[in-house]
Amino acid sequence: MSDFHQISTTLSVRVNPALKDKLDQLAHAVGRTRSFIAEEALKRYIEDESWQIQTIHNSLLKADSRDAKFADHSNVKDWLESWGTPHEKLTPKCK
Repeated sequence: MSDFHQISTTLSVRVNPALKDKLDQLAHAVGRTRSFIAEEALKRYIEDESWQIQTIHNSLLKADSRDAKFADHSNVKDWLESWGTPHEKLTPKCK
């Protein structure tokens, strides 16, 4: 059984009329309720945002580790700005 058919609770949100109209049109086009479409949209948004937050957190932990290696910001910037020029620089080394 899907999560939608299990016990649910009500959530009220305010949206602008144009967004509500688009939600209604989509719900009608796919033969689903407005609630179903809104819940699916929230699930996707929360999954995407949660993944991004977790990835940032993991990257910060890795950056704080003793094994972390970085290239100097100014060297990377200079290297990127040299792309496509006759004097393109070599890739900066990580330390």
